[in-house]
Amino acid sequence: MSIRIIYLGALLALLACDDSGYAQRADAGVDTAAPQDEADTGSDAGSGAATDTGVDDTSVTEDTATDTRSAPDIAEVIPDVSTDACPVAAARARVLDSNQPWSAELEASPGDTVEFDGTPSHDPDDPTDPNAISRYQWAVVERPEGSTAVLTPDGRGSTTAMFLELEGRYVVELRVFDAGNNLSCNVATITIQTTNNDDIRVEVTWDTPGDEDQNDTGVAVGVDVDLHVLHPRGSWNSSPWDCYWLNIEPDWGPPGREGDPSLIRDDSDGAGPEIFRLSDAEEVTYRVGVYVFNDHGYGPSVATLRVYLRQVLVFEQRSERLERTGAFWDAATIAWPEGRVEPVDTIHDGFPP
Repeated sequence: MSIRIIYLGALLALLACDDSGYAQRADAGVDTAAPQDEADTGSDAGSGAATDTGVDDTSVTEDTATDTRSAPDIAEVIPDVSTDACPVAAARARVLDSNQPWSAELEASPGDTVEFDGTPSHDPDDPTDPNAISRYQWAVVERPEGSTAVLTPDGRGSTTAMFLELEGRYVVELRVFDAGNNLSCNVATITIQTTNNDDIRVEVTWDTPGDEDQNDTGVAVGVDVDLHVLHPRGSWNSSPWDCYWLNIEPDWGPPGREGDPSLIRDDSDGAGPEIFRLSDAEEVTYRVGVYVFNDHGYGPSVATLRVYLRQVLVFEQRSERLERTGAFWDAATIAWPEGRVEPVDTIHDGFPP
């Protein structure tokens, strides 16, 4: 319809031309058109062609449409993007080795590992093609203060996992790309809330200004700091009464795991956290210490100790500078069942008696 209107307008314009080939403004009498050699639409048209009203507008429309279809190279270079829909990101998660159903909102415990699955993502242009999604981009966008949780192996595959070391809220997002490298229009979000049911939970993190990347992993790529929690029947750095990296599940209670603690996370390459947990605590006073096992040349560190009693943070303290390998921070005592935490806050060179 639009093409016919254009050609009808052209015919009316030609009818308005005088014999000399100029279009006149009847209201002002002013010459506003170009000379005929610029305005003439045909080499043999002449003034008589301008008054010809026997033009078949249908044939003109068909000829014009044929002309517009005569450039396939342009269609290949400039595809019809209206049919190239962006991919859809979809994700789900569950606690590893559990009967928990897949979900986008999870409840977990500190010390759990969560597995993530992005295979429900799809491309609307070819929703049945399992290879339509060419790339996955996972990211941790929220985690508790002090957490260094990362996706393993790297958050670039259709599936990934993450160890939840601290209590609090974790948020993981997924974006995907299709075979044409188009980014998903949406973001899939997984939310995880961790809570603990322990009588006593102790966490230590540390900051080392001389280590430019405290979240990298590997041998000797950060300061190795160790958490120690000591039963009153034992001595530091000695099994079975000191719970630390070399004695992660000591036998402190009756036969079985009841009343026994565990070191659920040991970090040997910087920043922490290291985490101790104990349910069914005895009516005794425990001691808590922090030891620099090896600074690997990165210089002094400052540790932060947090103590939770039945899910409540009751004690938090920063150490003085732990200058070098062998420095020990005698940090605090925990009296149970009173739930009383008392600071000791003394730095030693080596383990104290």
